[in-house]
Amino acid sequence: METAVVIQTLAQATSQNPNELKPAEQQLSIWESELPGFYSILWDVFKTQSLDVNIRWMAILFLKNGIDRRWRQRVVFQEEGGGNVVCITAEEKDKLRGEMLQMFDEPINALAVQLAVLIAKIFRLDMPKQWPQLLPHLIQLTKTSSGLTLHRSVLTLKHVIKAMASWRLKSHRDVFEEVAVEMFAFTLSLWNQKVQELVTVFQSTQGRMPSEGQECQAFAAALELSTLALKMLRQFVIIAFHDIAIEPTMPTFVQQLLSTTDQLLAARAHLGESHPLTEAVEKKCILCTKVILDLQLNKPLQVLPYLKSILDFFCVKYLFAENMEGLLFERFIVQGLNFMTNVLHCRLYTPDTTKDGRSPVPNQDARVFEAYDIKMRFFTSDVSIKIVQQLVTRYFPLRQSEIERWEDEPEAICSEEVGEGSRFELRPCVDAVFETLMNTFQLTLVPTVVGMIPTVQNLDLHDPNTARIREAVYSAVGLAVHEVYDHVKFADWFEQRLQHELMQTTSKYLRRRIVWLIGQWADVCISQQLRPIIYPHLLQRMSKEEDLVVRLEASASLRKVVDGYQFEIEDFLPFLAEASGHLFTLLTNVTECESKMLVLHVFNAIIQRNGSEMRPYAAGLIQYLPKLWRESAEHDMLRTAIVTALSRLVRALGPLCVQLYSLLLPIIAHATDLSQPAHIYLMDDGLELWHLTLCCSPCCTVELLSQFAVWHDLLDIRDNLNILLNILHSYLCLDAAAFLQTYGDQLVVTIHELLSDVRPEAAVLVFKRIQSVFKVAPLQASVMFKPLVFEVLSSLLHKRDDSSETSSVGTMLYELMFDGDYMPLVAQYVTLLARVLVQNMDMFVEVLTLYGQQRNLSADDVLMLLLDVWMERFDAMPEVESRKLTALALTCLLPKFKWPGEQFAVIIDSIIDVLHQVHQCDEDGLVIDKLVYTPELCENEADDDDTEEVQRVRLLRLSDPVHTQSLRDCTKQTLEQIHREQGQEYAKTLMFSLDIAVRQQLQAFLEA
Repeated sequence: METAVVIQTLAQATSQNPNELKPAEQQLSIWESELPGFYSILWDVFKTQSLDVNIRWMAILFLKNGIDRRWRQRVVFQEEGGGNVVCITAEEKDKLRGEMLQMFDEPINALAVQLAVLIAKIFRLDMPKQWPQLLPHLIQLTKTSSGLTLHRSVLTLKHVIKAMASWRLKSHRDVFEEVAVEMFAFTLSLWNQKVQELVTVFQSTQGRMPSEGQECQAFAAALELSTLALKMLRQFVIIAFHDIAIEPTMPTFVQQLLSTTDQLLAARAHLGESHPLTEAVEKKCILCTKVILDLQLNKPLQVLPYLKSILDFFCVKYLFAENMEGLLFERFIVQGLNFMTNVLHCRLYTPDTTKDGRSPVPNQDARVFEAYDIKMRFFTSDVSIKIVQQLVTRYFPLRQSEIERWEDEPEAICSEEVGEGSRFELRPCVDAVFETLMNTFQLTLVPTVVGMIPTVQNLDLHDPNTARIREAVYSAVGLAVHEVYDHVKFADWFEQRLQHELMQTTSKYLRRRIVWLIGQWADVCISQQLRPIIYPHLLQRMSKEEDLVVRLEASASLRKVVDGYQFEIEDFLPFLAEASGHLFTLLTNVTECESKMLVLHVFNAIIQRNGSEMRPYAAGLIQYLPKLWRESAEHDMLRTAIVTALSRLVRALGPLCVQLYSLLLPIIAHATDLSQPAHIYLMDDGLELWHLTLCCSPCCTVELLSQFAVWHDLLDIRDNLNILLNILHSYLCLDAAAFLQTYGDQLVVTIHELLSDVRPEAAVLVFKRIQSVFKVAPLQASVMFKPLVFEVLSSLLHKRDDSSETSSVGTMLYELMFDGDYMPLVAQYVTLLARVLVQNMDMFVEVLTLYGQQRNLSADDVLMLLLDVWMERFDAMPEVESRKLTALALTCLLPKFKWPGEQFAVIIDSIIDVLHQVHQCDEDGLVIDKLVYTPELCENEADDDDTEEVQRVRLLRLSDPVHTQSLRDCTKQTLEQIHREQGQEYAKTLMFSLDIAVRQQLQAFLEA
């Protein structure tokens, strides 16, 4: 193919016209896959410097991006769409490598960078064995060339070193370490040389560097080359060297890092903020400090010889020295503060101690004690106090940039970034180093911080400058709240000072800090007596006349106060209406997603704390949420907050939640729709909302019932199994008849599928919900789950009878028990059979008969086998309700057969055990069954905060044999029936088969 055709296609691929762009990209992709020598053509296009820059750019991009797919030592490979794809041949690779070694004169910097990345990619794949000439060639060019060739060779070398640093195999990393050892001295020499050129050029201008001209160009070139060299050195010392002590020039390198940073800071001060080279100087300065920070983070014990000098450099010489205005810049201060925080946080700089904290753990690395000694010798009491004072007076007061941001982006002030990203911002770094110092040297620094409070109390509240100082001190006290809590009586301070300042000051910055301080103290403890005093002040700061930042901060503090463990509804009820109104107004006033989430979280806390008391004040929020839901289509996290707010509202509204169905049901459907990408964020909260809606609904509607159609599909997400089973239980309690009529058959199929693919722990939950079906609809459940009951019986008798094969379902149920040894699941099997026996004896007999017919056994024989299993497993049943149900089942069986004395004794002994568990004396001394539930008890247990489902479950107990039948009475009636139907002699024989102690206990229960 002619090169001209490729050039034309590349030109079309750079077009902004989609009619040209898309066909060209498709054609290039086809050539890439099918045309031999295509990459050589791309290379020829790129190296032709007379062509248009955009065409060359597209050529190098296609070449670079294709390396990962086409460079490996394979002739062809199969693409996903089918068809063999041509790879780069060995001859073509040799040609490309050879010509790339001659291409270090690219005049366009952006293309030179892409070429360097391309060479590094190839070298990373080839390893040194297949391209051994590259590194020696680059090093030789670096030593002998100048100007453009020197820059391009160093640039390429830097990218090659970076690619080598990404190797992960040990053999590869060993190669990289060897290369690093060989190249370190050379690279360090190159860096020193270029730094010296920087200094020389700068000194030649006597600190007055012109913004253009020869000196400016020379300074910029030396600055860029020294930066590239330092980036290589950083890869060597951080990644390649296992121990930096293997390099004898390391002390010199660290010292030169500090001295170079000195020189760069001085140069920046002379250049000024507006000079075009200032940004490049700042970046180089930050790179120097980054190498220092990386050394400490990655090799904390190896950097000990330099730790003291680095601390002196940052803390003594710059960050907390006097008259540093104009010399320091924000990113440098951030780096220094981060270094301090890293040193104070580093666990290897503090020896482990015994549990009593009095002596160190033996056999620790001696360097740990050395590090601790260095740290404590540096951070003496005087130094720590001075640092804290400087932090409060110099770095805590609001800077002009923060004030401007307050005016331009008020909502962003209250949603400041936290986490790893905050390490690059000054304010979070200042806070972090202050909190770390307070935590580490609490005894020394607490008196200092507490002593700052009186020094600002008498300052003029209306003076902006003194207000900034007061705001800074309050910020320090709030950050150190856990340390100063025992030394500051917040109630007195607030009543005597803070509330008056809050009302009188004209500084919105101070008002914001005081309401923030309330929130900080709420994290520790605010007394119940102080809360009624605080509420009106917070609500006043939330009014629409207040500054937006203050309103958001006040709402956040209100949330913390309401969430406090000493919160009392009675104290807050007088303010509930006002709080709801202010929050709703604030929610409609803010525009940012994060701000709306913040306000919704406050709403959630208030609704959760006040429950049904919130009902009269929820109308505004209810009316606004549909609009907010529509507007938040692109903000999944905001929608998550909305779903959470709806859950709180539903819980508070109780049966009145039917008014929200038009909003709730579509949102539940959207949150649980697996075809919607947003379900990843909304699923958990959507399921919670669904469940709460069912719990609070007074009746089942067609729309609510139809939502269950997605339940089966959601079971594929096993993490949601528990709440999905709770949703099933809620439907059964809400309207069992309508539910089972609509979904009964599907439910049986789904449960069989579920039991075939769950762990035993999950199977226990499933069987509990199967029993829920038997509780709400015993006759219908007997028909629906008769096959499953049969398989449960088969699995329990699996080892007792090998006369015939067990079905696949029965085998599965048996395997779920881990060969019968997983007792929680065995208990569920036994309990299910006991419930069937008690509630539907005919069905139980049918199952026994069917099992016996398949194995040539009588129903009585099957029953005897089952009883053996029951008696063996009886003591392992953990739940008293299950034990009582099983005992009731045994009482039902006793009159049906003539029992051998030994077996009768075992059964009675089990029943006696349960009688001891469930019977107790009431206030009148009468023996009663504590599990028996009466309508009177149902009324007495009723509570205003109960959901509709709680009431339904309570009523459901009135039809459950476990809660309606007294085990003592059933046992007594059973024995009387045996005496009446089978004769006095037989009954007497059975009684004398019992152990005398058991007989006495039984007699005591029967006569009680």
